[in-house]
Amino acid sequence: MECVEGIWVDAGSEDPGTCLDCIGVCGFVVAAGCAGGPADNDACVTACMANQAGPCGLAYDQMLFCIGEAPTVTCDAATRPTVVGCEDRFDDLHMCLGG
Repeated sequence: MECVEGIWVDAGSEDPGTCLDCIGVCGFVVAAGCAGGPADNDACVTACMANQAGPCGLAYDQMLFCIGEAPTVTCDAATRPTVVGCEDRFDDLHMCLGG
């Protein structure tokens, strides 16, 4: 599965459903106000687009799949944004990103 412009793309699925695009996910992430998160919406969208296009794209899409369309974003012990129940996906993404 891959999130492309707000739609989950899967060669084997006729109805892949929707996913949060960078603007959508950033609304939830920035609202959480985590000290280890993005400073503002523009920084979040820029980082999101880079993450999806970079070598951690799969880890990013796995995180998006886990959080769904209306996540409740909180801050983890390292002050980074996370979603309850998806901590492993966020940890995988942070490890891939080198942090």
